[in-house]
Parts: sequence; C-alpha cells; structure tokens
Amino acid sequence: MTIQGDYKEAVKVLLHVVHADDHFLTATLKLAKIIDKKGHRNEAEKLFQSVIIQDSKRSSEPLNEYGIFLTNHKRYPDAIRIDL
Repeated sequence: MTIQGDYKEAVKVLLHVVHADDHFLTATLKLAKIIDKKGHRNEAEKLFQSVIIQDSKRSSEPLNEYGIFLTNHKRYPDAIRIDL
C-alpha cells in the first residue's frame, strides 16, 4: 500500500492491526515509519518508544528501527545512547 503512496489506507489498516494486538511489532513499526514520513515526527517517536517498552522479547528490530529514525533526523548522540 505505501509503495503506491496510499498512506491513508495503509494507516487505517495498520491501526486496525495494532488495536487488535498491542504486541504486533511489525505493524506498529511500519505505522511509526508512515507517521514519520507524513511529517508527524513526535508522534512517530512516541510510537517507536512504546514498541520498545512493550516488547517483552527484547528483540533487536524495534531498537534498530528507532536508531534509523534517530539517524535520519540527524540525532546521532541519541541514536548511540537510548535511555527508555
């Protein structure tokens, strides 16, 4: 959906998935990326942080994606050190 630029539909679907299962990591991370692309940086950052906090498996994907987010916004010191 996002490849075609249909952001509204993609956000709608991802929000449905996120609300269906709060721990659905991939959908939540994709939603955060879309929200960021649409210019809502603060909301995207909160979503990335929320995924990291809720990830009971402590997997690397949320940390990697958040690090990419921080790097893309030239927040290099924050990308090196994450305090949650």
